Amino acid sequence: MKNNSRRNDRNYKKRKRKVSHINSVIIVTFAVALVVFFGGKIDNLQKEKVSLNEKEARVQSTLKDEEDRTEELNDQSVSVQTKEYIESEARKLGYVYPDEIILKPKTDK
Repeated sequence: MKNNSRRNDRNYKKRKRKVSHINSVIIVTFAVALVVFFGGKIDNLQKEKVSLNEKEARVQSTLKDEEDRTEELNDQSVSVQTKEYIESEARKLGYVYPDEIILKPKTDK
């Protein structure tokens, strides 16, 4: 009986070591899988961050251009309302005041 007990005891220890070894392999495999998975996620997030930073720079540039354009248009809207601007544009179209005399130089042919 003692012999049988020792044999069972040895088999138990062998099985326990084998199970322990398998558990270690599973844990290491799981840890490696997690590292690979999260490493890929980190890489994707870094690429996305770079892309978003570039997009932000483009948007900031566009915003600055549009702010400059808005300022120019505001200045132009003020100058369009002046009498000098209205007269200038009317003269370009050939309009004159009713009491104004137009003198044309004589052309020699």
